[in-house]
Amino acid sequence: MSAPGEILALAGLGGGTEAAAAVAQRGDIFRMVEAAETAVLCPAEPGGLPIPLRGRLAAGMAEAHGLPELAAHYRARTETMGDVALADGLEQAVAAFAEMAAMRPRDATGGDIDALRGAGLAEPDIVRLCELTAFVAFHIRVVIGLRVMEGQ
Repeated sequence: MSAPGEILALAGLGGGTEAAAAVAQRGDIFRMVEAAETAVLCPAEPGGLPIPLRGRLAAGMAEAHGLPELAAHYRARTETMGDVALADGLEQAVAAFAEMAAMRPRDATGGDIDALRGAGLAEPDIVRLCELTAFVAFHIRVVIGLRVMEGQ
């Protein structure tokens, strides 16, 4: 599926709509969005954030925003990568940060980063986690925005 077609499908929209026309005019941007998704969700070098964990975090953020189609999309992209987990305390800290970033980004403080460090997440992986949560937040807003354009 093309990047413009995929974003429309994730938003539950078909062709022939005002949103579809707007997306078609911005196909270059949606191809870049697709490349950015691959970079944060399925990178060649995932560091200390395994791809299956990235998929679970992204899916959880999408579900928290009432977007099961987007959650399923993230799972489909990562489920063939196995089921790797971090140590319990570390995975809990990472999941708590992702949930806060998804639902209450205004509440973020330096203490949240300190909690990740304290749980054992290395600095490069903290950056990777922030990249992932930022991209998913953006993706969520694009999907919701397209739905709003079509009155859904």
